[in-house]
Amino acid sequence: MPRLDVLTNSALMAKRRCDERFRLKYLERLEPQGDRPALTIGSAVHKGVELLDPDAAGAYVREHVEPAWTSADADRVEFRVVVVEELTRGALAFWSEWPAIQEEVFEIPLRNPATGAPSTTHRLSGKWDGFWEQAVLDAPERGHGAVAIAPALLEIKTTTRLGEDYVRRLQLELQPTLYMAAASEKYGTTVRRAVYRIIKKPGIKPKRGESDVEYAARCDARAPLKPLKQRKTETETDYFERNRARERDRTPLARKVAETPDEYRERLRGDVESRPVFYFAEVVVSRTDEQLERMRAEIWEEHRRILAIERGEMTIRNTGSCLDFGRCDYFDLCTGAIGVESFNVREHAHPELED
Repeated sequence: MPRLDVLTNSALMAKRRCDERFRLKYLERLEPQGDRPALTIGSAVHKGVELLDPDAAGAYVREHVEPAWTSADADRVEFRVVVVEELTRGALAFWSEWPAIQEEVFEIPLRNPATGAPSTTHRLSGKWDGFWEQAVLDAPERGHGAVAIAPALLEIKTTTRLGEDYVRRLQLELQPTLYMAAASEKYGTTVRRAVYRIIKKPGIKPKRGESDVEYAARCDARAPLKPLKQRKTETETDYFERNRARERDRTPLARKVAETPDEYRERLRGDVESRPVFYFAEVVVSRTDEQLERMRAEIWEEHRRILAIERGEMTIRNTGSCLDFGRCDYFDLCTGAIGVESFNVREHAHPELED
């Protein structure tokens, strides 16, 4: 069975969701074939913000999506380019101050919380989006309107759902706790805050046109005009003919025409500019020493269970997570609908550390 040298937040979260998902993704390194829009959009926005350039976000999409074989495929790519460029443009307008330290990889020992001794098999690694040596942050614990100047991490997230539950869950997430511990060790200072800049993906979609069949069906389903009032002097035949002529001369329904990428860009940009607080939110997450100690104990327990999987011991499948976030990438494999030949094998267990 393959082994891992380092554990990342992503690997640990995969393990918590399902042992088998962790094994397939990080030990067997199986990667689904085909396009994955959600991941591409998040990574592209990250790249655009990192380089302070919306065009860089669009270039990332064009570089990482599947080849476009038809004009419809090409349009889908361009619509995704529009989304990442406009979200990046909006984020750079909404937030003007960014940390000088960006996209930094860390690697620290994984220590036994009881003895302090480092693991001889696993280390902890990851990459934070940014780090401020001195950030000006809200400090509600000091009273209304108080601010604190302190070291802080930056994390950028894209999501389709941004609400109270999303924000509250950040108080429990492993990532900020792990990254604060790592930053404290890497920089030799106490880091207890992380700034989460959250970017909401647009709900408005490109307007779709309609086929000849769809247009004909919509015309056929159109309700007829209310009958005219019959004149006293006209025959039934004349009355019927007058109603039929009126219906025949009625203005035809307008054909639904597909929106072009440029038209969609104009509409999306207007929406982002008019509703910035709908698309962008900033949350400051803090951690106590006690929370960091609990995190270290939890990771050590996960490390012990991962060692067992690496030794070939049985994984426990969590069927409750099969349909989380739409669908597990390995659902069809686990159910026997496809084989491993339907997957690519990644060269690196943690590609996010290689970018």
